[in-house]
Amino acid sequence: MALLAAAFAVALFTGCGSERVAARSEAGALVAVSAPARGPQAGLARAFATGVAEGVRRVQGHGGPALEVVRLDSSAPDGRGTDPEQVAANVATLLRRGRVRLYLGDLDSQATAVALPELNRAGVPVVTGAPGAVGFDARGPGRPTGEPARYYPHGNRTLVRLVPNDSARTRLAAQLFARQRCRSSVVLSDGTLDGEAARLAFRAAARTAGLRAPTEWTYEGGRLDTAVAAELAAAPRPLCVLAATGGGARGLALLASAAAAASGGVVVAFDRFDARARALVARRARSRVLVVTWFRSPGEDAYRELGRRAGRVAARALAARPGDRLSLAGLMERLRRETEREALSSLRAAPLARPRD
Repeated sequence: MALLAAAFAVALFTGCGSERVAARSEAGALVAVSAPARGPQAGLARAFATGVAEGVRRVQGHGGPALEVVRLDSSAPDGRGTDPEQVAANVATLLRRGRVRLYLGDLDSQATAVALPELNRAGVPVVTGAPGAVGFDARGPGRPTGEPARYYPHGNRTLVRLVPNDSARTRLAAQLFARQRCRSSVVLSDGTLDGEAARLAFRAAARTAGLRAPTEWTYEGGRLDTAVAAELAAAPRPLCVLAATGGGARGLALLASAAAAASGGVVVAFDRFDARARALVARRARSRVLVVTWFRSPGEDAYRELGRRAGRVAARALAARPGDRLSLAGLMERLRRETEREALSSLRAAPLARPRD
């Protein structure tokens, strides 16, 4: 299991173990921060973990038991993104260790879908990072059959969000497309849980915005860049594209391919890639690329602020007199209250790249 050092000054994903953060809390309370140390989200993960540390310190108390924060690496060995098997192994080891009271993360929906049911069985709430899948906590477009119940085997909802789900994000994308007077609206999904949830949610958003029914494409294998180019080449202009992706290597390849192939058009993506990945997209772009984010600018700044707020939520929710222990219901009540206080509820579309000459 990748239990990683909470090195709050520099927040590097190296070493093992944990660091105690001085904060008055339940005796021995453990908070886990899960994010991929490698791949196209690695920079976001570092920013998120650094922000968590800053948020916990912001509300730290004096004396009393310390709040222990451990970091989990959810990435695949090949560095292509989150590995569900690694997430499952991390959660299993974490629960065997005991004392865990909160789980902060993950950065994509497929990781959350693996972790959430096991944490729910164990009575450990999740303060989710940035996954957008609607089915974790809501009904409506973008929610596959069986959701959200499948994620909560014990019945009680144990997930809270700090940023809006994909229903809100796709509504903003559809509004942008309407303002662009797009003749063609195309949704490209990388086939991940995030990608498919956004694809389904955009259908309803497009109707509400008065757009024609979008053309939908889902990756099913093969040469991705060639397939995307073929899909977009024949689309009438003005062209607007929603790149519905998770945060892994395939999602990055899809976004970069769309930005290159949608020449003269507009490509909208969600805030799921770090600075290095965004630079790759910008170099290839022959379209205007916009990133839907919850902060002034996408990427590391947005995730650091998200981490700060998650850290403050965790520290305040677990604040207690020495020896006290909140029930799960009591902890969830606190988490909902603190999340409402700290939520990043406003979305905006920030420019990532403009067409190359």
